[in-house]
Amino acid sequence: QLDSAATDYGNALAFFQMHEDESSDSLLRSELNIAMVRANILLAQDRYIEANEAYDAILVRADENFELISAHATNNLGVLFLRLDDWEKASEFFTEAQERFDALGELYNSTICEFNLGVIEQRQDQLHEALARLRHVSETMAAQNAWGDFANTNNEISRVYRRMGSLEEAEIYLKLALETLDSELITQTVPVALYRTEIYLNAAYLYQLTERFDAALEFAKRCMDVATASGLQDQIAQSALIISEIYA
Repeated sequence: QLDSAATDYGNALAFFQMHEDESSDSLLRSELNIAMVRANILLAQDRYIEANEAYDAILVRADENFELISAHATNNLGVLFLRLDDWEKASEFFTEAQERFDALGELYNSTICEFNLGVIEQRQDQLHEALARLRHVSETMAAQNAWGDFANTNNEISRVYRRMGSLEEAEIYLKLALETLDSELITQTVPVALYRTEIYLNAAYLYQLTERFDAALEFAKRCMDVATASGLQDQIAQSALIISEIYA
């Protein structure tokens, strides 16, 4: 329920901003955390201009006492420009964020940046480089029991193989992602809607490509249902396109 969440977090943020003169480090940290969640919601809803402004405001407010928050904002700016297909700017933000996380000893978050850099390599047709990077990410996520990210990474590996034309390998990694997603390894703390829609989309594309149209339609409709419930506009558009192409 991202629309309602964005409104509620916006109201909470406005309250803190009204009391900035009274702000202690503890209150500022709460304000920055709320601002980050709100910015992430805007990004998830593809409201890019508002999200960019929100992340920039966080970087202005966060000083050396809030390096971890600044690193997250930097990484998420990379995600924003990745979605806008600005590979160069996205790569710059991801590299800077990774350096910040490494300095803080944040292995998991550093690995998220590594994943994002692998996505850029995939989009730029540097497919062998992307495979090597993403396999390393998959191993690291498994070692940290980060199973949502493990599923998401294997889904991305599947996409790389699909772009290579290696459809059997693509399906192997897709099935690994689906099995992990539906296993008991996935806890309530994992942002399942985001991972689930991306994995369902990949399944729909792969099955459409291999002319298994019933399966493609099933996964596209699953993606549409989850994306609609969560307000994920890009995933709604992509799943609608697949459904329309199959019916045509």
